[in-house]
Amino acid sequence: MSARYWELESSVDNWALEDGTGARLLEDATLTTVSNTFTIKYDIRTFVSKVFSYLYDITANISKMFSYLYDINDTGSEVLAEQKGTITSTILGSLNNEVCFLTKTDGPRHYSLYLFIDNMASGDKIEFKTEIQDPISLTWKKYETNIVSYNDIGGKISAFQVFLPARAIRFCLTQTLGTLRSYNWVLYKAT
Repeated sequence: MSARYWELESSVDNWALEDGTGARLLEDATLTTVSNTFTIKYDIRTFVSKVFSYLYDITANISKMFSYLYDINDTGSEVLAEQKGTITSTILGSLNNEVCFLTKTDGPRHYSLYLFIDNMASGDKIEFKTEIQDPISLTWKKYETNIVSYNDIGGKISAFQVFLPARAIRFCLTQTLGTLRSYNWVLYKAT
């Protein structure tokens, strides 16, 4: 006569209930509801944050909940959304160092960006580049590069990229002359 028993056993990959024969089974008498939730949050240069949640239950019907929060609390609505940040002189690092400070991959959307240049002083010069991702080859293609010299801005406070339709877009900045500055920016997007 073989005795059947149940125990909680630790293995390399999981904790499981075993019936004594090596097979891992859930005991029929287990009536306690078990549910676990985990959340992963991560941030890239404080400009982009994402939240992932997963809920499961092993005693009733399997239920899963997935929520995805993309950078500026996007709800997928038609409302114009805003995101903002600063490219500091520390982020720029040195003259002629290109920094792609914002990449958006939540399209297709219309994106527009103000790069505030009011911190520039005599002798400063920047290159402000906009790139669109080719949806077939997934490579970045230059849409436009604006070269802005302090002596040419004539009192303007920002460089502006008009609303561009794209699935994925990124914005890059290089300071080529002068003293490294900090540049504020604000992005607007709409469906």
